Amino acid sequence: MNYMNMVKFEKVSREESLAIIYFQEREEIFRNELEHSSIVPYFVVIEAIFQTAGRAAREYSNNKYGGVIVSFNDFSFNRPIFADEQLTFKAKILSYNDNLKIYYFQISLFGENDVILPNGVVIIKQTSQITSDYLNNSIKISIEKKLDAIGYL
Repeated sequence: MNYMNMVKFEKVSREESLAIIYFQEREEIFRNELEHSSIVPYFVVIEAIFQTAGRAAREYSNNKYGGVIVSFNDFSFNRPIFADEQLTFKAKILSYNDNLKIYYFQISLFGENDVILPNGVVIIKQTSQITSDYLNNSIKISIEKKLDAIGYL
């Protein structure tokens, strides 16, 4: 699994980002981690959360800068996350301090029929040391656009 391309973005704006992920049990990360359980390790889930928030921060800077995680808190998950379930991550910018170049995000995580993480908080410090060339900036492309790109009639 390439951690830098973990999430697929459904929506990205200067205010928020929405990402979808589906951890599949066949992925390399789970071969040793999930011997008798299909619970997804939280370090993988937290990385996906950080990527979702970071994508909105990059959009806010017109995709010029990356960022580093300064802090995260209120990450009280209501239940374990399992392989082979669709998850939706939402990161909403609560505020941005232009002098310090710091973003404050509200983070939510949804299962298919429930809320798994209602109100986490992530703080990201903008930095020019991380360029967006190395990060996942992709947004989900519609099937119609993919067909058009390959010349399908």
